[in-house]
Amino acid sequence: MPGPASCGSSSHCRAAARIVDRGTKIYALVLGLAVAALLVLFLYQPAAVRELNERLAADPILAAYPYPFRVLRIEDHTAVMSTPRSAEMPVRDMIHAIDPGLAGVASDDPAFQQAQQTLAGHQARAGELVRADASIQRIRWELDVDWLRRQGIVPPP
Repeated sequence: MPGPASCGSSSHCRAAARIVDRGTKIYALVLGLAVAALLVLFLYQPAAVRELNERLAADPILAAYPYPFRVLRIEDHTAVMSTPRSAEMPVRDMIHAIDPGLAGVASDDPAFQQAQQTLAGHQARAGELVRADASIQRIRWELDVDWLRRQGIVPPP
């Protein structure tokens, strides 16, 4: 049975296959390097951010709290930190995620009020620990929408 019309001889077909194989290998290599570079860029955490997050994680009071405050990035001398709080979001939902035992408790209940004060105190402590670094002059809080979603809370748009 004759071969395909494009292959006049078997040596021509083998040569074409080698070229395709070589081109495919080069393409795969370039694509693999691009994916690796994107992963490095996505997962890379600057040393200053890593050190501040290690400081937060090493604090026994913050480590015992259900929400993990962390530095997301540093912009000039401002540390951008994560928070579960936002003026656009009902505090009730977020407090219930941090302390499920408060589900169904009214927001004017003393236990609920104490949970809010505890959150505020822990957030202030996290900010103080980060501001203690000589290179940080300000803190800017950014809503942690990923954490909220993992808790089943739909964050504000």
